[in-house]
Amino acid sequence: MKTTSTVFRCFFASLLWLTLSTTFAQKTVNKGLKSQECGTPTPSKETVEAAEKAILQLKQNLGDKGLPSVVNIPIKAHILRQSNGTGGLNEATLNAAIAKMNMIYQPINLQFYLCSGVHYIDDDNLYNCDANVDNSQLILNNVNDAVNIYFAGVLTANGELLNGVSSFPSANPAENRILMNNVAVGNGETLSHEMGHYWNLFHTHETTYARELVTRGAGANCTTAGDLLCDTPADPSSTFYNPSNCTYTGTATDASGATYSPQVNNLMSYYSGCRSLFTTGQQNRISDGYNYRLSLMQTSGAYVFNCPAVAIAAPSNVVVSYGYCAVNITWTDNSSSENGYIIERSTNGSTGFIAVGTVAANVVSFADVSPLSGVTAYYRVVAANSLAIPSAATSLFIPTSLCYCIPGFTDCSAGDAIINFALSAGASTLISRSSDCGAGGYSDNTETASVTLIPGQTYTVTLTNQNQYPEGFTVWIDLNQDRTFDLNEIVFRSTTHIRQAVQSGTFTLPAAALSGQTRLRVRQSDDRAEVPSSPCNSYPYGETEDYTIVIPGPPSVVVSKTSGNWNNPSTWTGNQVPALSSEVTISPTHTVTVNGITALARKVKLNGKISYLNNGKLQVGQ
Repeated sequence: MKTTSTVFRCFFASLLWLTLSTTFAQKTVNKGLKSQECGTPTPSKETVEAAEKAILQLKQNLGDKGLPSVVNIPIKAHILRQSNGTGGLNEATLNAAIAKMNMIYQPINLQFYLCSGVHYIDDDNLYNCDANVDNSQLILNNVNDAVNIYFAGVLTANGELLNGVSSFPSANPAENRILMNNVAVGNGETLSHEMGHYWNLFHTHETTYARELVTRGAGANCTTAGDLLCDTPADPSSTFYNPSNCTYTGTATDASGATYSPQVNNLMSYYSGCRSLFTTGQQNRISDGYNYRLSLMQTSGAYVFNCPAVAIAAPSNVVVSYGYCAVNITWTDNSSSENGYIIERSTNGSTGFIAVGTVAANVVSFADVSPLSGVTAYYRVVAANSLAIPSAATSLFIPTSLCYCIPGFTDCSAGDAIINFALSAGASTLISRSSDCGAGGYSDNTETASVTLIPGQTYTVTLTNQNQYPEGFTVWIDLNQDRTFDLNEIVFRSTTHIRQAVQSGTFTLPAAALSGQTRLRVRQSDDRAEVPSSPCNSYPYGETEDYTIVIPGPPSVVVSKTSGNWNNPSTWTGNQVPALSSEVTISPTHTVTVNGITALARKVKLNGKISYLNNGKLQVGQ
């Protein structure tokens, strides 16, 4: 059984390495990639059918007509640059592209304007943008009062270079964005093409429903196939065309044998260098798409097109503090009209801020669960509005470890599980937990099992295994609470592996242990590896379990000031009833009565008397 498991582990490690290698390759290889015009994913057939049904209902409600007057759509431009601030799109090129798009969309009564200037994002990784890998990071910068357009130095997806990526109408604010490759911004075509998708236009060569037939007579399927429009000729998406005179040179035929004659100058085609127009049917579909997206926006309330003329007041009192596995940020909300907040982080107090998260309006806290480590980080908060002022930046040095490591994979399915872990002080059992093999050889019991340990006291750890193989174990306690288990924090380690169902060891908790909540880790391994010395690495066979340990602060000294009941504060100096961490002195002539309770104390010095009534008890130490 163990031989089979070892083979599986080798295969798992190889597969993991291959997966990671493939992921990294997507981010680092740009040269020599296949080029594709557009990377906008087509919605599923079910999604398209639902949208078409909703649009038909809207058209009936609105009278089935185009936009009656000019609608001005705000654009928030996010220009991605390298980390040193170089390489971004020229603003003159951006302005010219918007002007060209306005000429194309003028007959539809849609016009676009740049709202509140450009937002620069300086990040090498995002500048070389993989739409699949980086989209979740990009959209953290989305404002919720304009169309977000991101301009990248390089844009790829699925190993292909892209000119642009858009989103079809959606209520989701994450779908309120377009991605553009800088090289395609100035061609006068791609921005209008991607904006067409944004308003629900399909490619002229679309095949989501079915491949469109050439005929517009008997047997035509142009209303149910292709781009669902009959005034755009069927398009085979051929590379056979002459870009110098924009003529189609292909000879492809459709399913009925008819030769294609696509509209090479259609903006939703792939005939680059020739595209300049939308048909009447496409113009009407854009108007319908605008109304459809607007209805989704109004239903969800997640984003709007109302870039304000007045800046949103900046948040204040930004406070940054440590949390477990996170950095916690809080602030004061000084606005009544923010569209949520964006939390930004940098290693420089004045530049290089990158969005790390977003929250809804009126929320005034956020946890950065993927913080930097070993550096000083600066955090600031800005409203998710186009015209918003960031808060002042607040800094915090983030230590190397904010989380305990999750130990590497260890196989406990082959007879190497810890089936019971016990921790005791003398005759008192503090923890006794039975369990099966944990997932991946790890069980996190910190939320379900905790115990108080007193510095200077001696404790016994007992492990029960399945008695199938020689096992050895090691116990760590994070004595300095830095969320790492150091060599000097090993409180017990077996001298060797032995085949024995129950194994025990003792340790004395060092007096220098910091007070507060910390963690105990126990690891068991069989004799194919060392008795564990690493708290994090993988071992072939064995298991790891974690528990919460509470170490009390320095003992309080409590002295009786009169005779009376133990649980009466007036019996004691400072009006303090003794606790488990208290060193108690019963003064001469005083009698303290323990009446029907279990009294607690770390130590008791008895100069007077203790009286017990109604099964009262005294617990000293553990």
